[in-house]
Amino acid sequence: MRLITALLFVLPIVCNAGGKLSLKNNIIHIKKVGRDFALEVSNSGDEMLYLEIIQERVINPGKQPELRARVEALSDPDIFLPLSKISLAPGQIKKIPIQVISSPHEKQVWRVTFVNRGALMSASERELSYLNINFNYGAVIYHYPNAHDGDEAALQGR
Repeated sequence: MRLITALLFVLPIVCNAGGKLSLKNNIIHIKKVGRDFALEVSNSGDEMLYLEIIQERVINPGKQPELRARVEALSDPDIFLPLSKISLAPGQIKKIPIQVISSPHEKQVWRVTFVNRGALMSASERELSYLNINFNYGAVIYHYPNAHDGDEAALQGR
């Protein structure tokens, strides 16, 4: 019992709140070329966040295991995120634009993963650490063939 009580007092001191990533819109439906789309991320923590942004197209949507291709490996992606790394100060909000290059021939599914690269520890810190947990955050982008004015209602049901 004394050990549990001691841990309850020590853990808040040892555990650092750090940066806290929030993703406002984690599912985006792109149904028309020409509109502006963006992912909005914010840091609600008390330390800087250094994030790597990984953009991947799902090759076989709805099947397991999911096969993905990084945007760098694709010869002509239909959408593109111009940023691959960002930093967020405490309280900062940043919009990451999604550039819609063209309309696909069939529906595409994209995954965007935010990896916290600021949590990397030195060798001496790793020796002292018993457990290191790093969470990644992700968004899904559904990219539909271009809807014309009369087809917009039909795409709403997809």
